[in-house]
Amino acid sequence: MTRTNTKNHPTVAQRIARGMSEIEAIMAADIDPRRVLTWNAVEIQEPTTYRPAKVRTVRDSLGLSQPLFAKLIGVSPALVKLWEQQRQKREPAPWARRILDSIQTQPDYWRSLVRLPKGGPVEKMEADPSSRTG
Repeated sequence: MTRTNTKNHPTVAQRIARGMSEIEAIMAADIDPRRVLTWNAVEIQEPTTYRPAKVRTVRDSLGLSQPLFAKLIGVSPALVKLWEQQRQKREPAPWARRILDSIQTQPDYWRSLVRLPKGGPVEKMEADPSSRTG
């Protein structure tokens, strides 16, 4: 069942069907599709390679601990630790390297995502509960 868009725009199914009909006509006429169809080729730049010291430099540029940095970029603290260890061969995956590239090119944006909780700084609890007043 094909739905028609109320604004006289073809639905996705209608556009696909029309495209298939065009391809069938090209094939039936024995025409080289490259002569009548157009497409664009694109090139996607590879992300930067990040060795342990460079990962640490990026994290330090934001002034964050490993756990906070991990939370910011959506990975575990253990993974950040692996990325930063010299003896490990664990490099960030391409998607993570793209995030690290973004942090390097837009550090102010990434810093803006880290802020104190509403109400100001969190006070540390004292180790000895009997020494608290109140």
